[in-house]
Amino acid sequence: MTFSAADLHAARCAVVLVHYNSARDALACLRALNALTARPACVIIADNASRPTERKALLEG
Repeated sequence: MTFSAADLHAARCAVVLVHYNSARDALACLRALNALTARPACVIIADNASRPTERKALLEG
């Protein structure tokens, strides 16, 4: 089954991004999601006990 961008937009999907000690990778993922034609309705970032410096870097992104 294939879906068009309009189908995905109509579905109003959400994304859960699990983050662990790699703000650089998480920020790259967020930039890629932002570049989509049909963006997700919401993005939930779940931090999995990252180091404080990594959490801070992600928040300041």
